[in-house]
Amino acid sequence: EARASIQAEVNEIHQDFVALVARNRGMDAEAVDATDARRFMPREAVQNGLADEIGPFEDRMAAFAATFT
Repeated sequence: EARASIQAEVNEIHQDFVALVARNRGMDAEAVDATDARRFMPREAVQNGLADEIGPFEDRMAAFAATFT
């Protein structure tokens, strides 16, 4: 019973995450879910629509920080 309860919570978190990624990346939830939560190398992430471009971490953080000013 405890395991089923925890699994239900995990399933709900998974669905929320899939919906969030789908919304923010302009993708279908099914396409996001089909990745099976795999990790992707940068080039593959871009090809799958999960990233816009490849660049240095510092550049991405500076661009992100600039959105708050």
